[in-house]
Amino acid sequence: MVVTSGWWIDSIQVRYGDTWAPRHGGPGGTLKASLVLSPGESIVWVSIRYGWYVDGMTVRTSTGQILGSGYVTNSAVATPCVSFGQPRLLYIKGRSGAYLESITFVWASSGAPTPPPLGPSPPPPPPPPSPCAAGSDRESLSQGPYGLGPAGAQATFDDWKAWVASGKKPISEMMVISGGWIESIQVRYGDTWAPRRGGPGGTLKASLVLSPGESIVWVSIRYGRYVDGMTVRTSTGHTQIMGTEFVPNSAVATPCVSFGQPRLLYIKGISKTYLESITFVWASSGAPTPPPLAPTLDTAYEDYSDLLEELVNSLPPPSATAAAATAFERAGLEAPAARYCATLGASLDLLHNGLMPSLNRTLNASVGGTPARSRRAGLVEAAVPHCRTLQSLFPWLYQALGDGGLSTGCYRATFTSRSSDPSFTPRNPGLMLIPVANVGLLQLGRAVAGGLIQLSIDFCNGEVPGDWGQPYGSELFFAFSFANAFINGDDGGSGGSGGGGGGNAPPPANLWSTASPRPSPSLYDNGLR
Repeated sequence: MVVTSGWWIDSIQVRYGDTWAPRHGGPGGTLKASLVLSPGESIVWVSIRYGWYVDGMTVRTSTGQILGSGYVTNSAVATPCVSFGQPRLLYIKGRSGAYLESITFVWASSGAPTPPPLGPSPPPPPPPPSPCAAGSDRESLSQGPYGLGPAGAQATFDDWKAWVASGKKPISEMMVISGGWIESIQVRYGDTWAPRRGGPGGTLKASLVLSPGESIVWVSIRYGRYVDGMTVRTSTGHTQIMGTEFVPNSAVATPCVSFGQPRLLYIKGISKTYLESITFVWASSGAPTPPPLAPTLDTAYEDYSDLLEELVNSLPPPSATAAAATAFERAGLEAPAARYCATLGASLDLLHNGLMPSLNRTLNASVGGTPARSRRAGLVEAAVPHCRTLQSLFPWLYQALGDGGLSTGCYRATFTSRSSDPSFTPRNPGLMLIPVANVGLLQLGRAVAGGLIQLSIDFCNGEVPGDWGQPYGSELFFAFSFANAFINGDDGGSGGSGGGGGGNAPPPANLWSTASPRPSPSLYDNGLR
């Protein structure tokens, strides 16, 4: 397997036995990684990070060989659970143009015993955790997408908002209506119903009602151009077939976890007349309680985003946060959305005034106070764990402020063109931010984005972008764009112009991935500003 990459994976090429498959992707890329397997050796585990394109992946073989960084941050485990033996990668498929845009891994189970003769038998128990999941007990694990989704980005849906609006309550009911394939799906989170995803057709209705404390722990799915059907199993052993009867030739859409068992949080995908594509977002339940952390901001936490959420949730609701929520409600947002925007502002404030200065001190100590221009050899080894800590903040900012803030309606954003905006320069990618409420959210977000990039340049300007404290792909584009954005309107203080209403028009799909231009790679060259 040969992977060539730059900002993301430019191309991939695989040899099966003595036969090379065509190179999938474009001719670009400066970093080449190759994995050569010995006779009898196979690929047994893959994790992948992706957005608009495939950013990176880690591959592990049956002998322990690793291709990739060993750990790609915020990656999803792309390895299926198997009941016997271990998984074995057969081949890949996907979509490629100038880059590797999408990839699917086709697996088989090795070492499975000969199946018993066919006959009526109860459904098998949920697959037990297996070695394929080493290190996958993350807060959330995405499995999918399953289905081609021909309607494309304009027909995407995401139940994340309904799940958050419910107070992140577990799934209490799932309803599927089908015909030749699944026409629509609708999920209730606690007492909050998400919208119906799909069309009005279908004659076969299947409903799964969960009891308090019961959760969905296993899903298999059959799909092609659309989603044909799926089988769902709960923590009490209840199994429900939804869609095509018996769901033959289905794929397991359940992630492996190292502790406890997986638990389905919510769904997202593409729907129009039918359910065209679906992704399942999981969490790992039953993970052992970690040892208590010392109560100091200078501790090198592996993931500051967890600490940030913990600290924000532990704070009493200050009057400033309540006032911000009221301001967003007056601007036209519903109460759950207004609370999200206000909490986002409190999180950014805590990050900017608490965690970032602390991380600055920690990073400065790790390099002995040596300025970046004097560290020509690259990244200081003692700074690596702290740079990885810094890197965990970029996806948090991208998801919470970029995707979450924009889709919730906390602000509006648009990119201007070079010809129409005289302020457009190489250092200004032309992002215009429009406040919804005058609470200082955008100024704070801009300061955080710029501060994170500056920390990364000052202390983490080594030679491996994306693994040593440097954002890349969509996260780099978002942080760079937001840090250099123009705020059109009064974002704080009394009164204001251009604030507008509460984001009635939906934001552009994939705004942070599809817009251009992206920053030059020289941004992270050693010693450059």
